[in-house]
Formats: sequence, structure tokens, C-alpha cells
Amino acid sequence: MAKKKQPTLSQAVRNVGPVISQSEANRVAQATGRSVEQVVAKAVNAGVGVGAALTNQVSKAISSPFAALNTPAKTLEALAPLANLQLNQGTAYYGSSKTTTPGTSASTWNGNNSTPATTTYNPIVLPRNTAVAGGSGNTNNQGGGNGNANDPYQDLRDQIAAAQQTITDLQNQQADPYPELTELLAGQQAAAAAQQQAMQEQATQQQKALQDLMIQQQQAYDTQMAEARMQQERMAAQAAEAQRQAMAVANAYVPGLEPSASSPALGDSRNMTRSSAANTLSNLSILTGMGVSGGVTATPAAPLAGLQIA
Repeated sequence: MAKKKQPTLSQAVRNVGPVISQSEANRVAQATGRSVEQVVAKAVNAGVGVGAALTNQVSKAISSPFAALNTPAKTLEALAPLANLQLNQGTAYYGSSKTTTPGTSASTWNGNNSTPATTTYNPIVLPRNTAVAGGSGNTNNQGGGNGNANDPYQDLRDQIAAAQQTITDLQNQQADPYPELTELLAGQQAAAAAQQQAMQEQATQQQKALQDLMIQQQQAYDTQMAEARMQQERMAAQAAEAQRQAMAVANAYVPGLEPSASSPALGDSRNMTRSSAANTLSNLSILTGMGVSGGVTATPAAPLAGLQIA
């Protein structure tokens, strides 16, 4: 016996009728191996109404913080209009219209304020018996159906499209209730933007002037430091020269005073080879009995002394 072919999700949804209930959604889910949320998403896409109880069940499921873990992202996106939606008994959900508000950007005293674009879903909720009264579009054309056997829900889709168009027309016709306030707000925003631009330019100029002043101060500091280094080097050189001269003076031989010219100490008496060698040419010899000096004859009691460089 051949295995019975499993119906596709689209076929199973279209076979339930103009409105799908909780029990029918569970049955289709079991037959196709899909979740109830996927069944509802397919029903909405196919133009099939979703009963109030089933709508409330799915709305609660996709509003859960764990919805993303159990439901595919594509399904959650298709069911986004059902989030936090609660229907009364006897009504059905037939899709929704979408209104997108573009983002705005304005300059204020504190900076730029931007508002992201937002999307608002407007659910289409009709009495459940609307689909039944309109007929299922059978071949006998009973109940005011469209008589199209290949698309038995064309009448329902036409009603939904008309409702969506009505909502869109009303939104487009709604005028700005506060034109003067809007104009005043635009003027204030423009003035704030101009003031902010002026403040930015002033801040830029002040920052540049401060940078120039800092550069000048740095250059003056560098010049002073260079002069201070040069002066320090000159003082160091002078100190080194003074130290060298002091050491030379300390090492120089200065002979002491002699009481008379009879027996002076000759030469440098220090026991230093260098000092002795340096004084070799300056040893003195004492010559006595040099005779008359300045018209005075030398005597043993007052001998004349003289210096002779060796």
C-alpha cells in the first residue's frame, strides 16, 4: 500500500476555510510537521483570517523573551504585527497595514539629536462572520461569492485591500494639526544650529590661539634653557681653570726668608725629583769678598755678598 503523501503547508492552510481556528491550526501543524506560529504566518500570507483565540495565543508566544529561540526569524518577522495584540471573541485578524516614520536629525544646544525610523503596524480586525457572509467563492456562486473556484478567498482579500487603502488614504489626508508650532520649532532649530556653528568656530579660534601661545612659550623656554646651559658650561670652565691655578700655586716652591747672606739654603730642599729638576737652573751661589761696592770697601765684619746664577 502506497504511503499517503503529506500535504504542503500552503495546501493545508487553504483547505481549512476562510478563517483558521486554534484546533485547525494545531491539526495543520501536526499534519505538516510545522509549528503553530508557522501555520499562522502562512495563513496571513495566503489571505486566510486568524481567529481571535489563535491570534491571542500566537501574540503571547512571539512576545515572550524566548521567542527567538523557538521560532525562525523569518516567521517572527511575518508575525511582527501580532505582537501584543489581543482580539475580542467573534473577531478575526486579516493582516495589517504598515506605516513607516522616517528618522529625523536636529541640532540643539547640547549637540545633535537623532531619532531613528520607526515602523507602526495597523492591524486589520473584522468580525469573524464577514468571511462567511461574503461566501467562500464556490462554483455555485452562492452567498455573494466571486465564483472563482481557483481562488475561493478573493472576496476576503478584496475587503482587506479596501480596508488597507482606506487607512492609507486617511493617513495621507491628515494635515499637520500645529503648522505654526512646526514652523516655530523649525526656526528655533535653525537658530540653535547657527549658534552652535558660531560657538564651534569661536572654540576653534581660541584653541588655535592657545596652541600658538603654548608654542611661543615652549620656544622661549628652550632658548632660556640653551642660554642657561651655555652659562653653566662657561662657569664650569672658569672653575676648572681656577682649580688648575690653585693646584699650580700649591705645588710652587717659595723659598723662605734668610737671616743673612752668609749661609742661605741653596735651591729647592724638597725631596721631589720633579721639583729638584725644575730648580736646577735657579741654584744660587754666594760670592764674598767682592771688593768695593758703591765706594765702600768690604771688610770681614761686613762682607759684601753677591748672587751668581749657575
